[in-house]
Amino acid sequence: MNAPMTPLAWRAFGDEAFAEAKRLGRPIFLVLVASWCRHSRQLVKSLESDSTIRRLLDEEFIPVQVDKDRQPDVDARYNLGGWPTLAFLSVDRTLITGGVSLEPPQIVALLDRVSRLSREHGALLAQRIQEKLKDEDAAERARSRRAGELTDELIEKIQGAIVDEFDPEWGGFGASQKFPHNESIDFALLRYVKTQNKMLREVCETTLTRIAESPMHDAVDGGFFRYSKSRDWRKPNTEKLLDTNVGLLRNYLEAYQIFENPAYRKSAERILHYLKEHLRHPTLPAFGGSQDADDEYYGRSAADRSHIAPPKVDWTIYVNWNAAAVSALLKAAVVLGDSGCRTLAEETLNFLIEDCYDPGRGMYHYHDGVARHLQGLLADQAYTARALLHAAQFTGERRYLDVAEDLLRVLITKQSASHGGFFDVRADGDGAASHRRRNQSILENSLIAEVFIRAHGLTQKDEYLEVAERTLKLFATDYHLYGYYTAGYARAVDLLLHPPVHAVIVGSRRAETTAAMVRAAAKIYLPSKLLQVIDPVEDADLLDRFQLEKDSSGAVAYVMVRKAHVARTTDPMALAAAMEKAGKEKSR
Repeated sequence: MNAPMTPLAWRAFGDEAFAEAKRLGRPIFLVLVASWCRHSRQLVKSLESDSTIRRLLDEEFIPVQVDKDRQPDVDARYNLGGWPTLAFLSVDRTLITGGVSLEPPQIVALLDRVSRLSREHGALLAQRIQEKLKDEDAAERARSRRAGELTDELIEKIQGAIVDEFDPEWGGFGASQKFPHNESIDFALLRYVKTQNKMLREVCETTLTRIAESPMHDAVDGGFFRYSKSRDWRKPNTEKLLDTNVGLLRNYLEAYQIFENPAYRKSAERILHYLKEHLRHPTLPAFGGSQDADDEYYGRSAADRSHIAPPKVDWTIYVNWNAAAVSALLKAAVVLGDSGCRTLAEETLNFLIEDCYDPGRGMYHYHDGVARHLQGLLADQAYTARALLHAAQFTGERRYLDVAEDLLRVLITKQSASHGGFFDVRADGDGAASHRRRNQSILENSLIAEVFIRAHGLTQKDEYLEVAERTLKLFATDYHLYGYYTAGYARAVDLLLHPPVHAVIVGSRRAETTAAMVRAAAKIYLPSKLLQVIDPVEDADLLDRFQLEKDSSGAVAYVMVRKAHVARTTDPMALAAAMEKAGKEKSR
């Protein structure tokens, strides 16, 4: 009988692994996996069980395994188009070659080839890698010099890309496998309200209706699967991600506000059921990251499912996804009149602040149930700052705005480039180790720009607006390369060029008259609206900065567009009407 094979000695991605590779003169064999991906699990199993692969890895390489959700900066740098990705790296962390979802014979061939090239042409390989880095450096410097202008034409081009790629029969975008692309739907909803373009309405309604009526929706446990392998949404990959579901939750809530279709409300409620019953962490006030794919389980009826264990949940608490959940839950509390959603949102946000945040240093990326890990990734700062601004608006609490401003200071002082834009800077001792270069993501930078614009509205600090404009201009010459994927960029540019309606309520945070004003302003849908409470006693600095006056009889509300005052009222109903009027006049 053969002795059981010992586990492969996987190293962690970091300084130690690369130091070992340099000492032994071996390339790094990097495997990027997703915890919820069954193909990832199958590949790792085949790597560990194939004797030829094991021998080559043990003798010629330093094997490193990375969970793409726990280390998204590494994934962004080396992912070759999906999971599992196999990547061969030099000792100076540069990609040599690799592939996605390779079979064992292909892996053996690649291992042989890279090993031979490394032994025979190590110096030549290093030279070519250095030449490539110099070319990339030159390209980045040229890009920073040609920052473009921000215009309505840019917004309309991305809107056009959304319409061009729309599938009028089944909804969604493209003609093969489909993802929900909630950012594109979010932008299409916003632009429909502003322009009343009938095609944009069709994009939103057809897509959201088709997805909800398809097997992408789990009619038993609730929630939606990550994507469909078919154009008609009928062949879902059955993993469920927190990220996917909170994005769709926001889409369905806004669609319900705009179109008043009760089916959209029901879809939102089914997502909320899934989040509360299946992804809420068993011991901590936050949400797990994902639930494994399991075609057999999800193919069963409710009665049949009750007899078997559900797919495994990854209880890792990802800060960026939980922050996005906070924003969606705050919206659900208002749209659905569900105070329980607000409680969940505040509990989650308070956990992120108390357990995953260092003042002056920013957010960590994930909490494994015991400790927090990996500080300095853009997505965590951006999504948390946005959630804090939403919480400041919906709850009226100044403390959330204060923490958001601290995160903005972290971004400016620790993660910004001199020519504009922001990048990851890991603060875990591996520093810039995961990125030889400062890669800047258009999507994350767009979200950061949106946060700075909204923070400008809530603080009247002009430097925030300047940062946002400089960041967005950095991508104004090449946004078109990404089509409808840059919907978030178009949304941020739209917000910069067309300031939202802003309701500022001056009154005691604890007064019912103030609360009534907040409820009236929160309930109506206006694209990107801002809502704010300024307590004349606790927020004297803001009252002075906004140049507003309190009312001796109770709360008073001002309707503003950027710095212009367009209405003043002490009546909650009149406030809602004034906001809607300002929104219509702005759209003309």
